Amino acid sequence: ATLAAGPQDETSLRQRARWLVAAGNRPALAALYLEAATPSPSPERRLLLGHLAEALMRWGEAEQWYASVPRGPGHDQATLRLAGAQGRLGRIDQALRTLHELQVDQAADGEFVRDSYLLEAELLERRDRGDEALATFGRALEVFEGDPALLYGRAMLHERAGRIAPALADLQRILDDDPDSAQALNAYGYALAEHRQRYREALPYLERALALAPDSAAILDSVGWVHLKLGRHASALDLLERAWARQRDPEIAAHLGEALWAAGRKAEAREAWRAGLRLDPDNAALRLALETHEP
Repeated sequence: ATLAAGPQDETSLRQRARWLVAAGNRPALAALYLEAATPSPSPERRLLLGHLAEALMRWGEAEQWYASVPRGPGHDQATLRLAGAQGRLGRIDQALRTLHELQVDQAADGEFVRDSYLLEAELLERRDRGDEALATFGRALEVFEGDPALLYGRAMLHERAGRIAPALADLQRILDDDPDSAQALNAYGYALAEHRQRYREALPYLERALALAPDSAAILDSVGWVHLKLGRHASALDLLERAWARQRDPEIAAHLGEALWAAGRKAEAREAWRAGLRLDPDNAALRLALETHEP
């Protein structure tokens, strides 16, 4: 079909793209990409074409589309996505330069500037440059003091590096300002349980998070896992099965397997671990679970 010109077409294209991405329909996405790539596309269309190229994992094409979005609406978002594409292409230094240009642009939208620091830290951590990632959060929080997304990002960086006290401190800062942050409550409770084995102390944080976000797979997983550690096997299994039904995730698979094993459902436990390995073949915890739990 040929696309007619007009603002409504941009809206309908974006909606179609969202549906196809959600459905994981790559052939239809590829067809939409070809359909949308008209001669002399508008800046809005260039941004959409970049998104479509990303969804198709055509990082070089995504880079070209984002780089072609001129100053004006959509430029800041395009610059942020451009850096992401450059990172995917392995050009980390170029990606960092792109992000730094956005960070010093006085006309840039603050939300995208904030997100540029999050992406910078992510790119650095992926390349085992954790100290630089931590410094990035420090710079960001000088500009966006107390920003919950930045505090949460830094807390997770600390947690992954085993620095639990500063992780908990950053999460507590979020909760001081917003006691109903389900994300921070979940992370705080999970850190207490995972790294401090303080299961009973962790549970109120996690149950509060679940009350605020009852459909969150991550929070269902956290509460279920702590129930399992406290010996509440029936409730643990129910929670973890609900988490797995909502999201196929290797960590949820690991916990679900433990709960099934504790319930004596050993064949199902091993199948849960195998399902997790299909999602993440390099997951050491899942491999260890299968090796140490014989049928």
